[in-house]
Amino acid sequence: VDFVAALPPSVRKIAVLDRTKEPGSVGEPLYQDVVTALREARDNGVMEGREDPRVVGGRYGLSSKEFTPAMIAGVFEELQRPAPKNHFTVGIVDDVTGTSLPWDRDLDIEPESVVRAVFYGLGADGTVSANKNTIKIIGGETAHGAQGYFVYDSKKSGAMTISHLRFGPGPIRSSYLIGKASFVGCHQFEFLLRYDVLEHAADGADLLVNCPGDPNGVWDRLPRDVQEQILAKRIRVHAIEAGRVAREAGMAGRVNTIMQACFFAISGVLPREEAIDRIKKAIVKTYAKKGKEVLERNLAAVDRAIENLVTLELPSEATSTVARIPPVTAAAPEFVQRVTAAMSLCGLPYNLLLPYFTREVLHGDEWTYGLLLTAPGLGVARRHAQTTRRGRARRVDGGRRGHRAGNCGRDQGLLGRADPDRVGRRSATLASDAGRADRLRGHGCDDGRR
Repeated sequence: VDFVAALPPSVRKIAVLDRTKEPGSVGEPLYQDVVTALREARDNGVMEGREDPRVVGGRYGLSSKEFTPAMIAGVFEELQRPAPKNHFTVGIVDDVTGTSLPWDRDLDIEPESVVRAVFYGLGADGTVSANKNTIKIIGGETAHGAQGYFVYDSKKSGAMTISHLRFGPGPIRSSYLIGKASFVGCHQFEFLLRYDVLEHAADGADLLVNCPGDPNGVWDRLPRDVQEQILAKRIRVHAIEAGRVAREAGMAGRVNTIMQACFFAISGVLPREEAIDRIKKAIVKTYAKKGKEVLERNLAAVDRAIENLVTLELPSEATSTVARIPPVTAAAPEFVQRVTAAMSLCGLPYNLLLPYFTREVLHGDEWTYGLLLTAPGLGVARRHAQTTRRGRARRVDGGRRGHRAGNCGRDQGLLGRADPDRVGRRSATLASDAGRADRLRGHGCDDGRR
């Protein structure tokens, strides 16, 4: 009764969204509750003199899918139709049963006053920690609102991490990932060679690149399609050799403090001098317990970062002859080439899928229901981890880092010295796993599942 009494008399249609799926039922729980409430209100005379609103139900956010304002707008557009679809889904593409609703992926309602930044880092390089510190600095010590979402693999160390940060003059209630970023930070140059890092960059955004070698020559080392994206979106490019700056400051391998200082210097979320002062105070708070030497190294890294930051003058057209690196080697198993690579390497053009699918670029979160049903060779491939190991490293100096490159990098074209004993032990382990899979097949596991 309270629900019905709260409905304005002008209501003609209601869309009920459930974040669950109840197979075999006539509808999801909240949808059934609303329909029942309206019917009981009619039977009890509460709806006397009012027209019964039409109720449709839908599902959203399943499997941790995003639910954005654009999808909400898509639901309202569906309600405008004379006969809106009932039992629909939104946020996925159901091209088999046709229950999904379309939505405008370019719709953006966030105000210009909100700074939206996306950072691509490598697990254990300090990117996520630095971004959490940034949120504390801005959200805890200024009048600005701050928000952060972090996306990374369950095996965080050595995997790609993506940080979505928002800062603005008021409270931020955007409970979804950033679609149009005004700032993109690429903390590992190799990502530009493999992933669509600029996918979320808005027109006129700033791109900060951590590059190996001279920052002034980074333009010629970018893949051609990346250059074309930069020019088409009028992106401003800033570069720094953070690895060298970190080594000179005695912090080899830890570029987080350097890239954090560059972000504040470029983004303008705070005045530069105020931002640098707040970063140093945060460093003192974070590293004071680790000793004077560690503290001084981090403080020195901040000053060196600003001194070595370069803003590039861009040509009027793309000049690169560099192409993106394929997701996996040609020697990878068929399953890995056709399915695993496209699902795990989000946003990477994957031409090997073109004979089977219609889209040139597939994202792991955008696979349609039909594609999953028709994908050839769906199943669990034995030993496919051999070709999907990460093994990304900027410098390989032997020892344990060399072991990592020898085990993981050889399938992705990375060069480095490896410890033969460690490689031998790893190879023996893989052989043992393969033998175990063969034994399991003899007990009814025909596809080699372990």
